[in-house]
Amino acid sequence: PFYPYSANPPLQAYALALAIGALGLSEIALHLACLPFSALAVYAMYTLARQLGGHGLFAALLMLSTPVFLLSSHSVMADVPAMALSLLAIALLLRGVEEDRTGLLVAAGVAAGIAALFKYSGLSLLPLLGLYPLLKPRTRALHFVPVGVAAALFGTWIVIDFSISGEIHVAAALLRETLQPSTGTGGLQFAGNLMGLGAATIFPPLLLAWSIAAARSTHRSTGLAVGLVAAAAAGLLFVVMTTGGPLLAPEMASQLQYDVENAILGALFLAAGSAALVFVAARGIYAVRMLSRPRLLGEEKPSLDPAVAVLLACWFLGLVAMNSLLVFATPKYLLPGLAPLILLLIHPGGASPGRFWTAPVGRTGIVATTLVLALALAWTAHVQSGFHQRA
Repeated sequence: PFYPYSANPPLQAYALALAIGALGLSEIALHLACLPFSALAVYAMYTLARQLGGHGLFAALLMLSTPVFLLSSHSVMADVPAMALSLLAIALLLRGVEEDRTGLLVAAGVAAGIAALFKYSGLSLLPLLGLYPLLKPRTRALHFVPVGVAAALFGTWIVIDFSISGEIHVAAALLRETLQPSTGTGGLQFAGNLMGLGAATIFPPLLLAWSIAAARSTHRSTGLAVGLVAAAAAGLLFVVMTTGGPLLAPEMASQLQYDVENAILGALFLAAGSAALVFVAARGIYAVRMLSRPRLLGEEKPSLDPAVAVLLACWFLGLVAMNSLLVFATPKYLLPGLAPLILLLIHPGGASPGRFWTAPVGRTGIVATTLVLALALAWTAHVQSGFHQRA
């Protein structure tokens, strides 16, 4: 009966049904059954980061301790499984293309197809699977196998779904979940999505300073500096709009009346989200420029292959774009975007990562502050849930 209202394909429901059959219907059993997906996500992140330059342990620990991942790691929702399979698909794709191994490329397509069967946002992987081979100087027809495999898997689900229900569920779900232009709240929705992005990417709390440290190694920090100024201005504007005379249309102003504490928190999230968005866009533009002018590769010798940097930027920006269309966008929807953001941050665009990234004390401090923030939020959620139960 829930089928017409579900926003996701049914694979997570089948996985939970299998867990119930094996472990019984209990809250603890269901949450434990979901932990292997989190372990797969951390392992895939470790593997992918190692492939890109040897920062495997740092990248994996940072993603693990990030609040939005740690708090969702045992959730019975479909977000973490889709994230784990997405990470695995990209890791297999990069290795399969580099080594021309058919088995790895087929496995990448299978992982991408399964990710889309857990959550429809996994469909954003399909253009990425086709984009990366095009960015490489030596492209073979074999490299596009993952796109065909993933499309075949998802297409099989569409055929089965239509034969049973008489409709295509993905089309109905997207129509129901996306924001309609006639609502007139596009600006408000965009601001809310930016705050959601900030809530997902505000690790550690000093993300702005962290981004500056990463940009100093790129020799191209102007774009990021502009982004940080824009982020600060966005946060300040949000405080002004939500605590004083609103600068938006009257129908939107009634929805944006916060007390000072919530306005400051919203401004922090909005600034962090804006900074992350501009940072990734700037890295993507920088990588495209290097691909279009090969002589720059010899001059600046980036620590990350520009083709990979473009792939990571498109991965992150594509997810943000998809979520900006949703009526109800929450930070956990952006879980798959953590991996490309972290990888772009720990791999600067220039030749040297600088002491900030290579010093053990720097990496330990980043992971430690991120973990403290996540644990504080977990405890807050625990206390709040108890309060609501008593109320």
